[in-house]
Amino acid sequence: MLSLSLSLTSAALQRASTVPPAFKDAAWYADHKTKRYFAKRPILGTELVTNGTFDTDLSGWTANSNASISLSSNRLRVTNTNFGYGAATAPISVVAGKVYVLYGEQPAATSVGNISIGRNADGSGTILGGTVIGGGLSYTGTWTSTITGVVYVSVRVQSAGVGNYSEFDNISVREVTSFTSMLPVTFSDLHTYERASTATYVDASGTLRTAAVDEPRYDYDPETGRARGLLIEESSTNNVLNMLAPSTQSVTVAAQPYTLSFYGTGSITLSGAATGSLSGTGVADLVSLTYTPSAGSLTLTISGDVRMVNNEPGLIPTSRIITTVSPATRAADVLTRTPAQFPFASMPSALSWHVQGDMSYADTAAYREVSFARWTESPTSEIELRLNTAGGFSGTMQFIHDAGSEVIVSSVDAYSPGTLVPFSIASRHGATFINGAVDGTVLTANLTPTALPDLSATTMQIAPTFNGHIAVESGWVTDIGDTRLGEITA
Repeated sequence: MLSLSLSLTSAALQRASTVPPAFKDAAWYADHKTKRYFAKRPILGTELVTNGTFDTDLSGWTANSNASISLSSNRLRVTNTNFGYGAATAPISVVAGKVYVLYGEQPAATSVGNISIGRNADGSGTILGGTVIGGGLSYTGTWTSTITGVVYVSVRVQSAGVGNYSEFDNISVREVTSFTSMLPVTFSDLHTYERASTATYVDASGTLRTAAVDEPRYDYDPETGRARGLLIEESSTNNVLNMLAPSTQSVTVAAQPYTLSFYGTGSITLSGAATGSLSGTGVADLVSLTYTPSAGSLTLTISGDVRMVNNEPGLIPTSRIITTVSPATRAADVLTRTPAQFPFASMPSALSWHVQGDMSYADTAAYREVSFARWTESPTSEIELRLNTAGGFSGTMQFIHDAGSEVIVSSVDAYSPGTLVPFSIASRHGATFINGAVDGTVLTANLTPTALPDLSATTMQIAPTFNGHIAVESGWVTDIGDTRLGEITA
């Protein structure tokens, strides 16, 4: 569920009106082209933990048989008194069917700790959590209570050993009473983004820029300046040295497909391990050549204006990978939505979502050639939107819903392999149905599902197998129906 804090300026509130009318009833809306993000926010009830801030004392908290507790700089310190795991608990009252948010911080520790909700006074009988926090970190989790009565907040030292301790602060449990209308949020409210290396993108002026480690890349068309959206790519390695302005050189290649690409008006001629040539068409035009060499040394003879050259394994060109005196690797972009970032507190009875952008792919006969979104708890509990090129397909769009038995709705060869292929897809999922739409065409609903998988405690992967741009993504915690699927993808 989204961050509990809510601080909005009047200007931010005015920006909420920029959500397109077709998406105003969504639970979240992310426009990566304009870098504007919106979501419904939880409205929380009163605090249920009697003393979670430890401002003056430890009232309301009890140590288990393996621990002692003390006040340390207005924090709860739990210390192991024997080899077991020390813990402290506090009772709260809950009501069956209500949704609650658990929050806690671990400011410091000699041992990492965890926080949970348990059925028993010693913290056992876990209902939620058991999640390791770590010094300087926090935890947020939600659950729907199945009982009416008393349960226990538990904070525990994660590492056994006499004298090990963990400190905790700002322990909170509150009921989610309702949600706001759509309001501005930040990129990080809705997404977790990682990339273990620097990477390049083109800015609005057409200039090649380098993004820092873990910095999202908002990419633009180098010729028109048009915003393309959030650039997401798999890992790749460039073996051309001094790629910004290279000279003739030999590179080592394996017996596998490679794609050579560059900007400019000059040419590159291949000899040795492979033969062929590639001619440029303009300083803002990317040209590419895919070839399969024999293993060995490949000579790239460069003539004229050749700049920003990639020679990388694979069947498609990707963003520029800067090299100087040695090959360089760009790490994969990893975009996810954690349970704490979902704009709902528990799994809804129905879910609809939409993704729009462009993709670059080749037909490698893979059943998951492109994965636009994958939300998986286990092989028999998942929802996925993917492009399948296996079994003779070249670009079949598949909407997958698995709650013990996999159900697939497909649009056969809706797309063809290529570079920057535009797409707009949406699906709706419920306990008794699944359907999808592709570029305005609504498919035929499958009414055989018997359950909607509960994925509310599972991280959603966004574009996990993907090369291209995510322009817009949105979701609803309702069934928006087939007519809306067609409208939002047209």
